[in-house]
Amino acid sequence: MARRAGLRPERLSRIVRRIEIPRADEFVRIASVFGVSLDELAYGPEGLPKGGLSRLAAELESLASPEVIAGLAALLQLLALGIKSLSKTSVPASSPRRP
Repeated sequence: MARRAGLRPERLSRIVRRIEIPRADEFVRIASVFGVSLDELAYGPEGLPKGGLSRLAAELESLASPEVIAGLAALLQLLALGIKSLSKTSVPASSPRRP
């Protein structure tokens, strides 16, 4: 598994045992190797629990510096704007998408 994810076995072992946190690129590769979504890898098959976003935000606030929190807030605002713009221009589910 480690080789398929492009990781050293020791690194994957430390990630699985929650001794180390994977980088974003490692997280994506691990999810791909296991054939699961990023959400499922992070939160299990049930996904983010109800109210989980609030708990996740509180956990991040306790772990990160004010500068990191400000950067994450800015990224989330950009993500929300992107989602809003996509929802205004998205093709209805019944219509075929064009490349």
